[in-house]
Amino acid sequence: MRRSAAAPALDATPEPDSLAAAWAAAEAALPEGWRIERLERYGKKWAVDIEPCPGCGGESAEGDTPAAALHALARRLAERTKR
Repeated sequence: MRRSAAAPALDATPEPDSLAAAWAAAEAALPEGWRIERLERYGKKWAVDIEPCPGCGGESAEGDTPAAALHALARRLAERTKR
């Protein structure tokens, strides 16, 4: 049996506008002990909610796509830490 040529290596670095990159940016901006509680669509918008624990209340951000909502959250949290 002949083996085919090796497949090209996959780049583990996500594209900057990808959902994976947006998720990583949002997680990196989270306050210690907080977590992303949900990312969901409502109507034509997407919302991401973060909380320190389930039902504790927290913050949210929205965008036209899941990635846009996550990037909006990361920007909001980065601005908050600059104050």
